Amino acid sequence: MLSKININNIPTDFNFIPYSSLSNVIMPQILSKKLKNYTLIHMDEKWFSKFYIKEFYDINPSIQSFLSFMNDFFNTHKQNLIITTGLIDLPFINLLCDKIFTPINSNFYEYNYNDYKAILILKSSLNQLEIIAMNSKNLVTCHTSLSFIAAAFNINLVDIIDKNKDMKYRYQKHTSHIKKYNKVYRKAFNELSKEILLKIEQ
Repeated sequence: MLSKININNIPTDFNFIPYSSLSNVIMPQILSKKLKNYTLIHMDEKWFSKFYIKEFYDINPSIQSFLSFMNDFFNTHKQNLIITTGLIDLPFINLLCDKIFTPINSNFYEYNYNDYKAILILKSSLNQLEIIAMNSKNLVTCHTSLSFIAAAFNINLVDIIDKNKDMKYRYQKHTSHIKKYNKVYRKAFNELSKEILLKIEQ
């Protein structure tokens, strides 16, 4: 539209959030050296219909299915993993902290698998989330504002949406500009996790 009315623009004009390096995220020093090549999974209440929109298909991963997914991810993609949460206390996240992850401090937990590491970060600020997202190799999230961070920084996005809502509202209107866009529909996590693994870039 801008081109049609002879207004010159360049792609960076649309990046209204400035780039910030991961060094600007306050984290334990033991982690900072490990996080140069990672995929981000943002796991908030949208993954659980009970805490979000009850009509949506409930992804609702189990602890065992999520552990299997992480191990498959490490074996397949040879990257580290960061998992961030929203501000709502979720029983699933509490179980991850208790049964799978080892605490580093009150907000950071880790899980080690061979040479790779999964870092669980609880209740990050919006600014922290933006920085972690813009420095990731891949972003996996139920459709959220972070999806547009991926768009601005050309990050491979795995966007989880509800099929019925997509048919009704056509998400494509909002996502057609995203270059590395992978849409997957909400379903039981055992099946969804297989699709996510296929959409993640090395």
